[in-house]
Amino acid sequence: MTLATNVLLVDDSVAVATSLRAVLMHANYRVEIAHSLNEMNNLLRKVTFDAAVVDLGLGAESGLDALAVLRTRQPTCQSLVLTGNPSIDSAVAALRLGAVDFLTKPCDLEQLKEALLAAKMRADAARACLECSNNLPQGKTLRVRTTTDPRLSSPTKSSGSRSAAA
Repeated sequence: MTLATNVLLVDDSVAVATSLRAVLMHANYRVEIAHSLNEMNNLLRKVTFDAAVVDLGLGAESGLDALAVLRTRQPTCQSLVLTGNPSIDSAVAALRLGAVDFLTKPCDLEQLKEALLAAKMRADAARACLECSNNLPQGKTLRVRTTTDPRLSSPTKSSGSRSAAA
């Protein structure tokens, strides 16, 4: 795992983004700010991000659209939602678009830093898996164990009591 964490803040509020940037930079994060989807797209062309903190309300634009773009353009970037208008529907939609955390404003800064640390570890792991799969001989596939519980990670054979379609 590399030490520096590149964070993208996507928030239409200049005051919120500037404040969060100052706090995160003081904690040794590298931080870029986008106040719109257009600004975010420009930054995505230039920088590989470990994590993105996305506000769902981006003026006339939607943070959900930002999550979809992030998932497509930088699939190893881990997205966190930080919103002042939380709802179950928006949380479900964000998680379906790949968000790994859903935080509400005002945010506890220690909670945000913990979420960013977890996001950095996930991003590093995702990049390592991607690198391994890209280096496999042609025709080979990579099987990744995503849990330490062997009952959940090991492929099982049909015991005969269940059909394959069950």
